Amino acid sequence: MSKKITLLGSTGSIGTQSLDVIRAQGYEVFGLSAHSHVDKILQQIEEFHPRYVCMTDPDAARRLDAELSGRADAPRLLVGPEGLKQLAALDGTDVVLNSVVGIAGLGASLCAIESGHDLALANKESLVTGGHLVTQAVAKHGVKLLPVDSEHSAIFQCLQDKESAPSLTKILLTASGGPFFGMKKEELAGKTGWELETAILHMDPEVAVDAVNCLLSLEDYQICFPAGSYAQLGSFYLRHESHLPERAMYYADLEALGRRYEDRHPGLFVGNCYVEYPEHPSAPRYTGQGLIPEDDGWSMKVKLASSAVPEGVWLRLPDYSAMTDRPDEVALALDELKTRSLENCMLLDVRCSLPELGNLMEQYDSALELVNDGSNLGYVLDEQGQGMPHFMERFAAALEFEHCRDLRLALDISQNLHCYEWVPRDGLKDFGRRKLLEAGGSEELLDSGCIDLEGYGADLLEEAGYVLAANESAYITRNNLEFLRDWSAPEEAGLSMEQQ
Repeated sequence: MSKKITLLGSTGSIGTQSLDVIRAQGYEVFGLSAHSHVDKILQQIEEFHPRYVCMTDPDAARRLDAELSGRADAPRLLVGPEGLKQLAALDGTDVVLNSVVGIAGLGASLCAIESGHDLALANKESLVTGGHLVTQAVAKHGVKLLPVDSEHSAIFQCLQDKESAPSLTKILLTASGGPFFGMKKEELAGKTGWELETAILHMDPEVAVDAVNCLLSLEDYQICFPAGSYAQLGSFYLRHESHLPERAMYYADLEALGRRYEDRHPGLFVGNCYVEYPEHPSAPRYTGQGLIPEDDGWSMKVKLASSAVPEGVWLRLPDYSAMTDRPDEVALALDELKTRSLENCMLLDVRCSLPELGNLMEQYDSALELVNDGSNLGYVLDEQGQGMPHFMERFAAALEFEHCRDLRLALDISQNLHCYEWVPRDGLKDFGRRKLLEAGGSEELLDSGCIDLEGYGADLLEEAGYVLAANESAYITRNNLEFLRDWSAPEEAGLSMEQQ
């Protein structure tokens, strides 16, 4: 009887090689999946006549559906990530071969196992990210897990050899391919960041992004090596952290110590290592746009275009070049735009770190004026009111109080925060206590706990015209101090106070 195969990721390199084997062995294709390559999967449908096909990209699924419309022998079409899981779980197949790229393959792997199918796995990310889930599911459902991709298949074959396997003590896994395969050490040393980035981007985009973020976050992880089992983890603990003498090893329950270590340091066994989960993992720093982590040190990003570069370039603000030795951001942008002045540039887009401000594209006709005001905003945010306590909280509350949607008015408000009375929500108790002391209340009574000082303070503030911020973090109101303007005009400001 011919084996029936469900092949996930049939249009990729492993998928097409798998179809070569299926063709040569005369196996039957039960199901196929692809992400977006409609033309390729149409050719595969014509040759292998699967009963089911899945396209994980909805637009590609619609195109494939149109191509298959009216065909009497057309396979049933499944759509999206859920369709991929459904395909992996369908009865009628003997083996599910998962060659989907990236962590997207994990869900399908688990669905295949839980449905009682043997799993031929070329999706290494399933094991890297969820190895314990996969192995537990395999043990629970009594199915076979067969490695397909080059390196782990080679290791598997070594371990299956009855003659050599008992004597194996170590397996050395070398680099097997990639864009730099065959290069000598001297050649690799001369490779630039641009060449390395180009090589990575030839991979699946999601895999490249995940790989770079993993590298950038390595310092967040503690790796115990060798520690591929609880006993080895217990041995690692005794040797590296317990400071017990070597001879104590013979009297220790290493597996129990390993499980104790896991309880205190949760993590995951990966190969012959134990990787501890970071207590406070850092957010992804790479988005796919260049190998250098994104710089968050900007108050505003302005996308400018010129006649020479109509697609535009992004300019990060503030520009500190005039006062520090930092790069001249404006000069660099103008150089990319092949123009000499911001006055020759057009505004394409603006992003501001203050979401309270409105559409800045509507507020400015001149790129030069917006860049100047954007830099000034950056200076304000960096200076933090020259050390004023709770500057950002005060500033945000004042912007909300004035219903400020104008950048120039925001700049003026930042310089006039002394014109606002601000009481944090967590300071209500102290505020109420202070007011009662001023009214003649005794400290003994106020410290007795018999008076709701927080409620009393809130009532006083509301009676005095204070407004509670939307996030309920503080109360704020205007005082009678003069509001000085350097950027906004009185008729533009629209301030709530009577004094203009």
